[in-house]
Amino acid sequence: TINSTMFDLLFKAGISLDKSECPKHKYEWIDKKQIGPTWKNICMLQRSLSFFSDLHNKIRNAEAEWKKWYETLNPEENEIPSGFEERLDPNSDPSGPMYRLLLIRAFRPDRVCRAADIFVGMTLGKKYVKPLICNVTKTYNAVGAGKW
Repeated sequence: TINSTMFDLLFKAGISLDKSECPKHKYEWIDKKQIGPTWKNICMLQRSLSFFSDLHNKIRNAEAEWKKWYETLNPEENEIPSGFEERLDPNSDPSGPMYRLLLIRAFRPDRVCRAADIFVGMTLGKKYVKPLICNVTKTYNAVGAGKW
C-alpha cells in the first residue's frame, strides 16, 4: 500500500530536515562524512517509515556492502545489501517495490527515473514502460505529407 508519507519521501526526501536533526556519521562515501543531502535523505527515510527503522544499523554493520552498492553504475538493478532484498520482495510485503524506489531515491537521486521505470513495470506491467517505436514513413504518409 502506498501512503502520503511515501509520496512525501519520494518527492521531498530529506530536504526539510535540518542538519541538527541528523546524527553524525563516519562514512566518507556518503557526503564526505558531512551531513549533506544523501545523509539527510537516509535519516528522513529511517525516521518516517518503520520499515527502515534499522537502516543506520544495517549500514554500520555492512558498510563495505553498502558502499559497493552505492557506487555501482546502476544500483536500482542490483541487490540491496543487509537482507533488504528479501524484505523488499512483493510477496513478503506488498509495499516492497515502493520501498525499493524510496531507497534508491534516498541514496542515489540520479537513478530515480530508471528506478521508477522498474517500479511501474513491476507493479502495473511492462507494457507501461515499453518504449514506443515510431515508424517515420508510416507517420509521414498518415499525415498526408506532400499532398498539400
